[in-house]
Amino acid sequence: MGVRQEPQGEAPVYVFGAFRLLRQARQLFLGPTPVRLGGRALELLLVLVERAGEVVSRAELERTIWPGTVVEDSCLRVHIGALRKALGDGPGASRHIANVPGRGYSFVAPVVALRLDAEVDADASVAPPAGPRPLPLRMTSMLGREDVMEQLRALLPRCRLVTIVGHGGIGKTTLALCLARQLQDGYADGACFVDLGILSSAIQIPDALAASLGLEPDGEGVRALLERWLAPRRMLIVLDNCEHLIEAATSLAECLLRLAPGIDVVATSREPLDADGEWVLRLGPLACPPDDPALSLEQALRYPALQLLASRAEAGMDSFRLGQAELPAAVKLCRRVDGVPLAIEFAAAQVGLLGVQGVVEQLGDRLRLLGSGRRTVLPRHRTLRALLDWSHELLSPDEQRVLRHCALFVGPFSLEAALAVVGPGAAGCMVSCLLDLVSKSLVAADTGGPDARFVLLGITRAYAIERLAEDPERNALAARHALYTLGLLDECERAWDTLDYDTWLACASHVAGNLRAALDWAFGPGGERALGVRLVAAPAVLGAGLFGERELERHVRAALEAIGAGTAADPLDAVRLHAAIASGVVADWEPWLRAIGQAEAGGQPEALAEALYVCAVCCLGAGLYRSAHEHALRMARVAAQGGLARTLAVARRLPAASLHMLGEHEAALRLARQRPATLDARAPLRLAGPVGADVVRGALLARTRWLLGEGRAAAALARDLLTLAASDGAPASLAWALALGALPVALWRGDDAWARDLAGQLEEHAERHGLAYWSDWARLARQVLVARSGRLETLPGAARGLDAVQGDHLVTWLGAAAGAGVDAAAQRCAQGQVGWCAAEVWRASGERLLPGAGAARAAEALFERGLAAARAQGALAWELRCAISLARLWRDAGDGARARALLQPLVLALGDGHDGADRRAALLLLQDF
Repeated sequence: MGVRQEPQGEAPVYVFGAFRLLRQARQLFLGPTPVRLGGRALELLLVLVERAGEVVSRAELERTIWPGTVVEDSCLRVHIGALRKALGDGPGASRHIANVPGRGYSFVAPVVALRLDAEVDADASVAPPAGPRPLPLRMTSMLGREDVMEQLRALLPRCRLVTIVGHGGIGKTTLALCLARQLQDGYADGACFVDLGILSSAIQIPDALAASLGLEPDGEGVRALLERWLAPRRMLIVLDNCEHLIEAATSLAECLLRLAPGIDVVATSREPLDADGEWVLRLGPLACPPDDPALSLEQALRYPALQLLASRAEAGMDSFRLGQAELPAAVKLCRRVDGVPLAIEFAAAQVGLLGVQGVVEQLGDRLRLLGSGRRTVLPRHRTLRALLDWSHELLSPDEQRVLRHCALFVGPFSLEAALAVVGPGAAGCMVSCLLDLVSKSLVAADTGGPDARFVLLGITRAYAIERLAEDPERNALAARHALYTLGLLDECERAWDTLDYDTWLACASHVAGNLRAALDWAFGPGGERALGVRLVAAPAVLGAGLFGERELERHVRAALEAIGAGTAADPLDAVRLHAAIASGVVADWEPWLRAIGQAEAGGQPEALAEALYVCAVCCLGAGLYRSAHEHALRMARVAAQGGLARTLAVARRLPAASLHMLGEHEAALRLARQRPATLDARAPLRLAGPVGADVVRGALLARTRWLLGEGRAAAALARDLLTLAASDGAPASLAWALALGALPVALWRGDDAWARDLAGQLEEHAERHGLAYWSDWARLARQVLVARSGRLETLPGAARGLDAVQGDHLVTWLGAAAGAGVDAAAQRCAQGQVGWCAAEVWRASGERLLPGAGAARAAEALFERGLAAARAQGALAWELRCAISLARLWRDAGDGARARALLQPLVLALGDGHDGADRRAALLLLQDF
């Protein structure tokens, strides 16, 4: 801001408001009356006034006023207090001296420096010249508004009245001041700023404008003086904070434009003035960085919301520097406060005390936490709650009610949605009130699409939710909102058939916020648990990755607890919920049988097919491959009889997985390679798991090719599979490809370096997306690699805590070192529950016996049993392993010729297409012979 200088000569008189400070005479006057001040206080005032608009540090003030003296901490505060009292600073009064925390003090009132002619007595009263007072100093810089500023600069030459409209705290005043500062030199008479926010009555507006222009009526009416003085002027006038005096501000703006053709007006308000010739520019929040873990600090700091947070946090604490470690929390903070500049400044002020993560953790009560300690701001700008109280009190009772009711929606909502949810008493005025709320910047509207969408900023919604808690209609409203959300989920299920996955997920994700809110109410005090069960069990929730694994599990368990406590539920809904958290272990199959029985009794082929599908998938996850195969075959019969073509396509895919796991690899390969016309059609959402069908198929192909003795081709397929899964977009698809496709192939081939890299990828991916089950697979692979490195002879407790599928794989990766896991897998093989790994399980069982005395014959029998199983399945990879164990046993018994006769033809038959550790071991063994 600085001191406005009159041209030429010395400037011994400083004028600010009604005060005059005479430098040479060391006197302060209020009008013609001297103001008593001590010598130190007066010197202090002179230093601050002469550097008006600058922040003068505490140390500099002490050096200047008390040179060479050690000063007590309280001394400066006492003199500042005396100055403030003399200048009339107090709550609600005009401000002259501002304390800038951590930096010092600043004289913030406009100051004009005047020259005294020699013939004028220094004690004479000096009146300030008429003209706009200097623009107020802004303590914060403007970020991220360059495009808007350019738009405003282009507008003003052709639109004499521009109103900047936006939510409270969005930065309207900062933008208007920056605009005025940039443009004032282009106006012959400069720019004038009038803050209407400090006024309480419309009749004060003309006086405020006159004061900002340095005009004194002197017997002439204020309006007449303004009209006479402004008529010939070329000037920009900023009318700030018009919303509470909107009609009077509109009248003044229209009068200025009519009577003074050289006057341009920029207004700021939370709603348009609706004046003749007005151009409205709606100001939105600052752009926030995306919630992307891969975002670097350099990339994130290109977003103005984060720039503002970092700069204000550094200003509040010199030692703070935003680093990569704090970046995720900082991005979350910016997004949680919707990029609203005032809210970001409030949050930044707390960083020194709580840290970035601490502020984020406290944001549950955004309205309480976020506030300013600055005394120089308007009271309504000291906390978010005060800011919103101000806006709320300007609403009519109907508008307040509609705002409360619309707070039930999380994210964008349509007019149809609002009408479906609001209470009957508000429905009649909904449209007009909603449009008024948009006009007053409490609701944002997006009219770019075919249907208008409305949304409340997060801080506004948090405020309205507080108000809603006191509303006796709250439970009825929440129930209607939950039913409306259930309808949205049904729409998502229908849209699944027509949209590609990415488009569908983007649309469905808009429902997630409302779904969370509805579930919190349904399972909370006074909620309707039956409605909550229906919401969680909706196919759009369970079938397509709408929630992360941990969040989904939490909601599913809440629904199952409600069912267990007696809440009525459809058996099919119940079985969907049980299936969602089965994770390889099913303790009670009764819900599945009940769902199948109800569908059979009701003659519902679609429901029966779904129940059978869920059973088949859960049996696969539990390692019950025979049962899975039977359910899949029955599902295919039901779908064929019911004419359900897409369901039939899914049913025909399922047996490939069960046949593979049963050891019928050639049959599984034939099914996996088939692509009937219906295969390319997407499965119904009720039958769509979180893993893409092509990913499941690709993993099966890679595994099977390795088992059939094509190790090199299997590795290539596994790498292609990872590329496919990454492009699929579904987090569970990549986890499946890593854990059940690429990792097994890498470990079977003995490529531990690749396996270590894959395990790291799986661990990081599972952690990022909250995939707890797949994290277990990553840990298991790491333990296997440790054991295979020679640091452990066996894997301690390897078989404990694993499900059947993991246990089967463990034996194929570690062999005899799997310990008790070998016995568990052998039992499953003996019972016919699993077949794909049987040959390797029998071989590992034999290896476990060998250290014992007299165990050679029993071990040989197990090796031969494994060899027979491998040959029956055509699993050349297992056959090679069994042949190696037998050959070693026979060699050690002195029968090298027999060992060579067994091993050499097999190695030649496999060729170098089956590369890896097993082939290298066989070649070394043949050299021994």
